[in-house]
Amino acid sequence: MRKISLLLLFLFSTLTFTGFSQGNKNGDKATLGKTYSYGSVYAGLRNMIDKPNKSNYFSDDFFNDLLKKILQDPKFSDKEKIQLFYLMQKKIGYAFSGISYLPPQQNYFTNHTGKVYTYQKTQVSLKGLNYNPAAFLKIAETYRTSDALLSANALLLATLINPDSAVKKLQFFTKGNVIKEAKNGAIFNHYACLSAALAQDSIVVKNLTKNLNTFTSKEWIEDVLCALYAKSNPLSLIKQYIINEKNERNGLAIQTALCVLAGKIPEPSFERSLQGIEKSVNEKWKKDIINNVLAKKYLFDYSLASNDKVTTKVWEGFTVQVYNDGVLIANGTFTEFDEN
Repeated sequence: MRKISLLLLFLFSTLTFTGFSQGNKNGDKATLGKTYSYGSVYAGLRNMIDKPNKSNYFSDDFFNDLLKKILQDPKFSDKEKIQLFYLMQKKIGYAFSGISYLPPQQNYFTNHTGKVYTYQKTQVSLKGLNYNPAAFLKIAETYRTSDALLSANALLLATLINPDSAVKKLQFFTKGNVIKEAKNGAIFNHYACLSAALAQDSIVVKNLTKNLNTFTSKEWIEDVLCALYAKSNPLSLIKQYIINEKNERNGLAIQTALCVLAGKIPEPSFERSLQGIEKSVNEKWKKDIINNVLAKKYLFDYSLASNDKVTTKVWEGFTVQVYNDGVLIANGTFTEFDEN
């Protein structure tokens, strides 16, 4: 975690974004009190996570040891343990509530891969606990249609604790209709895909493959692609997806599909694959994307990527307001504040 996250610490401390102008005031404290973390999480839990210096959370040992202590502390309820885990993720920029922050020189796939690598080390750290995550999996189901952040973080935490136990539930939670039924489905899909990246079997892969071809939102599709190719799955699915995609608004999803290819095969093979795909598609907008990648007109094969700034990637249906002290995220009645 240290190499990846210390970079993030520097980036979020400066909070220079592409795509959004910097706010000229601090977040409204009255509004802040109505956001998810402040409105749904007990102040004592927030204070506990706020007490250590933020930089401590970017140490593998500190993060994982604190999580183990929380899990084994009987004074916390199962729900509180999940909320504490969410607050810890907020400290390192990994908590997801509708937007993602892409560090310089990273596309969405490489950024996701870094998170998976980090969480794999957390899995190893938690393995010796022999902790039963059944209560967290039950919370994931109970709150799926009422509290996406609680439900989704319960699923991720259970997967980190015991992926073998969680994979059976992931066979259910990665079904397209189950994801769409969730409160704030984009949030639930993101966490379900992150969990699936850490624990897969043939049924989970089958569900993800179906979602790849039936989801219509580019960010949902990108999360599915990242989940599928966190493991070794057939690359032929990528060409099939690109050919079948008919919505020009999903150009970023095609870019992420190409980023997967770039990360999985050598550069000469990548170029030949792109040339072959370009000949197989008929739509001009697809050909333009492929040719722009071939001509290296996209930094790091992703048009949102930046060479020197954090890029804010906003999911469909979510809005953001950038303030001096953080970012206010909204989706319908849901609001959350990401502090700097």
